[in-house]
Amino acid sequence: MHDCGVPAANVTDVSFKQHGQPLFGQKGMFLSFNTDAEGYFEVVYNRKDANSLDMEILKNGPILEGIPAMKNLDLGEVFWGVPPVSFVRKIVVYNQMTVNDTLLLTDYNDPNPLAEIRIPGPFASGIIDTVWNATNLNNISFNVITKFESRYRLTSSNDLTWKGAVFPITNFCTDELYEAVIKIE
Repeated sequence: MHDCGVPAANVTDVSFKQHGQPLFGQKGMFLSFNTDAEGYFEVVYNRKDANSLDMEILKNGPILEGIPAMKNLDLGEVFWGVPPVSFVRKIVVYNQMTVNDTLLLTDYNDPNPLAEIRIPGPFASGIIDTVWNATNLNNISFNVITKFESRYRLTSSNDLTWKGAVFPITNFCTDELYEAVIKIE
């Protein structure tokens, strides 16, 4: 799929790759395939050409990783690029902090990747904003729930590294808004 409801139709030279283990005499495997008019594909390989390492699908970068070797699998919908996700950001305050504190958040609604939202303390619980169609930059792995990390940090913290309000994405193609909850403790 290119996007929800949009098949990756008639795409040529997609790669199916398995890394080798030269120290163990395994050379790995590399196959090329095409999708049909509806975006479907099938990859058939000889088991003797494979090893026990996971496989991946690539086209100008990874599409799907962690595919088990030597199994007949239906991969389901495979997305070329990760579809965007929409979510509500909420703040739950256990410690209001002071006027000297500032909550910094990535501004996902701004096209500038360095844009931030700054919320001065003291803090109160509530909804911060709604994020529409944020791009999840993580690669998708077979049978692993994809997670999105909404990034934030407090300026008063001794640790100025970014933290994340992490939530699982159980369905990419939905009108449902996920929730990213930031806890101020």
